[in-house]
Amino acid sequence: MALEVGFNTLLLIAAYLFGSIPTGYWVTYHLKNIDIRHYGSGSTGATNVLRVVGKGAGLFVLCADVCKAIAAISLVRWGYYLADIYQLFPPGVGLDIWKPWMMTLAGLAALFGHSNSLWLIIGPGRDPNLANGGKAVASSLGVLLALSWQVGLATLGIFITIITLSRIVSLSSMLSAIAISVLMIGTHQPLPFCLFAIAATAYVLIRHRANIDRLLDGTEPRLGQQVQASD
Repeated sequence: MALEVGFNTLLLIAAYLFGSIPTGYWVTYHLKNIDIRHYGSGSTGATNVLRVVGKGAGLFVLCADVCKAIAAISLVRWGYYLADIYQLFPPGVGLDIWKPWMMTLAGLAALFGHSNSLWLIIGPGRDPNLANGGKAVASSLGVLLALSWQVGLATLGIFITIITLSRIVSLSSMLSAIAISVLMIGTHQPLPFCLFAIAATAYVLIRHRANIDRLLDGTEPRLGQQVQASD
C-alpha cells in the first residue's frame, strides 16, 4: 500500500508543478520587462497577455498553458503504463480502475497549480497583494483534450463560435465551461471524468465572478479594446 500511495503522490505533485509554470508571467517579463499582474485584469492568463502585449505572446501563452495540462495527465498515463509493464504494484491492484481517477486528480492538480503557481508564491515574483495565476481556461482545455479529445474539441468549437459572435472572452469561457459538464455526461464518459467536468465548470464560474459583474454592468471589455494598468 505504501508503494501505491507514494507513487500516486509523486504523480500528483509533478502534475501540480507542470500546471504551476507561470507562462504568462515569464513571457511578458522577458518580452516587456513588466509584471503582467499590474496590467489589465491582473491575470497571468493568455487573454490578459493578448490584451496587454499582443497576439503573438497571447497565442504562445495559450498553447503553452494547454500543453502543460496535457503533459500533467500524460505523465499519469506514462506512469501507469510503466507500473503495468514492470509490475510495480502487487497483484490485485486494479490499475484500470485507478487510472481514470488519477488522471482526473492530475488534471485538478494542474489547474490548481495554474491558478496558484508555486513559482509566484515563493519565487522572485511573489507578492501577497497580487494574483498568483490565471483563471485556468486554457489549462482546462488541455485537461479536456487529455481526458477526452472529442469533448475537448467540441468545447473548443463552442468557445470559438461564441467568441466570434460576441468577442467577449469571459462570456465564451463561461458558456464553454458549462458545456463541458453537459458533454461529459451526455457522452457517457467515466464517472471521474464527469465529476471533473462538474468541478471544472464550478471552478471557472467562481474564478469569473468579477467578469460576471462587469457583464451585467455592460463594462466587460471585448477583444481589441485597450486596457489600462490595474490599481
